[in-house]
Amino acid sequence: MSVSINNAPDDDEQAEPAPTSAVVGFWEFCSRWKGQEIGNAKPKSLIDRIIDGLLSAVGAFIGLLIVCTLNYETEPFEKNMFIASFGASAVLIYAAPEAPLSQPWNFVVGHLVAAFTGVSFRNIFDDDPDLYYVSAPLSCAVAILLQHVLLCVHPPGGATAMIANALPITDRWKGFYFLVTPVGLGVIILSSVGFVTNNIFRRRHYPHKWAAFF
Repeated sequence: MSVSINNAPDDDEQAEPAPTSAVVGFWEFCSRWKGQEIGNAKPKSLIDRIIDGLLSAVGAFIGLLIVCTLNYETEPFEKNMFIASFGASAVLIYAAPEAPLSQPWNFVVGHLVAAFTGVSFRNIFDDDPDLYYVSAPLSCAVAILLQHVLLCVHPPGGATAMIANALPITDRWKGFYFLVTPVGLGVIILSSVGFVTNNIFRRRHYPHKWAAFF
């Protein structure tokens, strides 16, 4: 006598519906929010963190002190050397000198490109005050685009673009003098201080790479 085994599901049993591609895609999208582990480097010791913190603080203080002194105490640059985005750049240059976004090309060109973009859109929208609210975010967005193209992404440059966009247009080069001072002179001062303070001790080295493409 033969016995047949039928593994086919009964007619009244319904197979579980397969998830739709939209649900799967949304779940994969949300799964990216959990983060991704990058390396297994152990945190530095407390002594090393204190030393690095002091070196970073001293470099930032010296660089920004020179900029602020020119801003408040020097006649040609009075009230025209200080922009808030330099503070954010100081964190990168002096606290993270090894970071790709801290390297000279990123720092210098990133700020100059952003300043040029901000002043340009400020001039473009000058005749239509009702569109000022578009000008600032557009300046930042285009600055980010140009930074990507030119391999000079520097996050504080986004602030520089918006600061440049918010300034009133002057007769001095239609506002483009902003690229000379405070931006041009400021980035030269801050990077020069970084070349000194980040290379005094062997534990630090700056720059790691002058630019992303060489």
